[in-house]
Amino acid sequence: QAYDESVQDLLLLFVTSAIFTVILALHLKTWRVLPILGNTYGLMLVVVLLGYGLVAIPRMLMRWARPREELKRIYLLSNKADEWLFDAVWELQDTEDEIDSLLASANHTRAVQNHSDVQYCTDELIAVKAKTLVLPPLLQSKRTKNVRSRRGSTARPTASAATSSPTHKFAKLKKSEESSDDLERLDIIIEVINEMATLHARLKKAQNNLDNARANFSNILSRYKSFARLVEIETQASSSILASTKKFGRTILRGVMFHSLGVLSIGMSALVLWSECTMMLPFNLSPFGFLVQDGCETEAQEKSDLYIFIESISLSFPLMYISICVYWSLMKVTLFTNFKLNGNKMSSAVALVFNAQYFIRMQFPLGYNFLLMFKYNDKCGTTAFSKLMSNMDTVPFFGTGFSLYAPLMILLFSVMTYFNVYPRLATLVGMDHEDAILIALDKCEAEDEVGEKLRSGEALLVHQCQKENDTAYNHNTEEESGIEQISFGRFV
Repeated sequence: QAYDESVQDLLLLFVTSAIFTVILALHLKTWRVLPILGNTYGLMLVVVLLGYGLVAIPRMLMRWARPREELKRIYLLSNKADEWLFDAVWELQDTEDEIDSLLASANHTRAVQNHSDVQYCTDELIAVKAKTLVLPPLLQSKRTKNVRSRRGSTARPTASAATSSPTHKFAKLKKSEESSDDLERLDIIIEVINEMATLHARLKKAQNNLDNARANFSNILSRYKSFARLVEIETQASSSILASTKKFGRTILRGVMFHSLGVLSIGMSALVLWSECTMMLPFNLSPFGFLVQDGCETEAQEKSDLYIFIESISLSFPLMYISICVYWSLMKVTLFTNFKLNGNKMSSAVALVFNAQYFIRMQFPLGYNFLLMFKYNDKCGTTAFSKLMSNMDTVPFFGTGFSLYAPLMILLFSVMTYFNVYPRLATLVGMDHEDAILIALDKCEAEDEVGEKLRSGEALLVHQCQKENDTAYNHNTEEESGIEQISFGRFV
């Protein structure tokens, strides 16, 4: 049934796309529509991600220069991360309880006895459930025997809705049966299999959500350890020259370094925005464009090795910076949590494939936008990019080309990022966003409430670090005792 519905959706999407492609081809008077659509889609993604990264990266570097302020941010985020972790564990536990109830029901027992497919589905369901049967200590401690109340939860699909489709493989058998007992038996089989299919989908979704919540909490915990260590070094007294040198390097030099990187990134963002906004003008005002001669003029001229070296170095920095802005923004996208990259080998296979696909897709429109940014005349095909990508046409918007609407969109997204428009919208619709949580807390007029959030977040992270240290100590103690027993046995 799910396969048939997927095929129908794909056919509908294919027909709609084909009609749109034909209409666009007639409008553009060319049949090379698919490359044009691909180029436009990639360039639009570059515009959105670049507009976000040009503001977010300098802001992040300036925050890292102030460890105390970053610690307060981490304290506030830890409460939400712990709440997400609790919800994920409880959702997994609720699903496991419903699976146990289904497997212990009389209908399931009768269905297993009457059809082999029910036993196969049961084995698959038990195998998936066994993956999270024993959780790590951090998550296992959050389990509870009481099933949480589902306040505000949406109704889940029942088996009767799934059995209404005549495409189910058991529906054909049902028509040929005449005995009422056989009909009743088939109804039970269909109901049990559909319930197991629904629980199987919910179980995998709950496991994936738990992995993402665990990775998010681990990321916040590692950030807390780093910045808490910096604050500890800053406050402790120096008892020796080595300690004073370490304190000077970890506090003063680190702050100066991140402040310098923040100022440098602000300057680079300003230059990139200026180059993008002057792209629509007939003459070149890009600071990077003055470093490069015209491609057709220098095609027949022999360049010196020193000139080629200086030109390559001068162009590598802006290209590297805009690449960092685009790819970092892509990794910061948290709208699709199932496709988010997580550290410590916690990324799913789907997330790895999704991000790898978009990392490859971004490089071509990124290079094309970089050439347009400093108005490099490449009609003679002097660059490696033009030799590889011969067709980079885009879809015009309201009769205008990419060089007009792209700079305006980059400037728009940069302004929206600077004034935190996206987190404010996320707050209105109830979405979880790192900055949205902080903006919601800033609106609280009562300082006691914010102070309580800070204290509870700090206590949570300190308690978690103590638990990890105790676990590591017990593990090392067990290993040492095991080594002593082995040594004693060899001696005997």
